[in-house]
Amino acid sequence: MSHDAAPQEFDEYIAGEPPLRRLHLKAMFRARLLVNTPTFNNAMLAVIVANTVVLAMEYDGMPDSYARGLVSHPPAPHPHPRTCRVGPLKAQCPLLVADPQTAWCRT
Repeated sequence: MSHDAAPQEFDEYIAGEPPLRRLHLKAMFRARLLVNTPTFNNAMLAVIVANTVVLAMEYDGMPDSYARGLVSHPPAPHPHPRTCRVGPLKAQCPLLVADPQTAWCRT
């Protein structure tokens, strides 16, 4: 079977496979058809460029007024100020001093 096979040819090619394998192969074939389109390539390029622009907007030493302009709304207060996350579990800290970089509790 060639790499440029039509969907009908592909369906005939995989007709003898078990149902789950046939479903998997069809999904892979359709994903390949999608990924090989110029529209998909242009969309991915646009997403990468947009991501680069957004990440480049923030920089070290930027003025406070610019930083405030980048933030659309202030962060919401924590619903439980005396609770912090330690790994997947929540722990109660008697005197919470949270390190914003690691979100670990210190007493």
